[in-house]
Amino acid sequence: MNFYITSGTNSFLSMIKKKHNKEEMTFMQNSQHSLLVHETAKKSKFQQPRSYKIIDQYGQLSDGSFASLNYIPVTDEGKPIFIYTYKNLSEKLDKAAGLQAVRVLEPFKSNTFVVLTVWKNEAYYKDWEATDSFENLKQTNNNQQILADPAYSAHYYIQNDEE
Repeated sequence: MNFYITSGTNSFLSMIKKKHNKEEMTFMQNSQHSLLVHETAKKSKFQQPRSYKIIDQYGQLSDGSFASLNYIPVTDEGKPIFIYTYKNLSEKLDKAAGLQAVRVLEPFKSNTFVVLTVWKNEAYYKDWEATDSFENLKQTNNNQQILADPAYSAHYYIQNDEE
């Protein structure tokens, strides 16, 4: 399964989503910008997407209201270690309260993997951030020296169709 991300204005992304309403697309936004993500086994409907292969998944993105995207630049040598470590991430996180969905994404054209977690709401995510599970996950990358550059994250609110 493939995962595509594009960004743009709210109105432009809404137009794309409406045009392809039979596709599995999720609209996300924060105070700086908006994203539209597309999950499919086919080609993307986006003109210039960031393209990924899903290497682990759990749940439906539309089941939550808050998303955290962790961008993790990995060295070429570190890619197999990262994939091995994160391939079953959803099993490690399935007991986290409020977790609705997980996607671990391997890039087709870059070295920056994405770990996307979707939560029932922002409060559940904040509670999870204070757990040992979250701290252990952060340390996994640092201990294995697999980062090409510092990891970074962005947070979004999911806009469901009925909103």
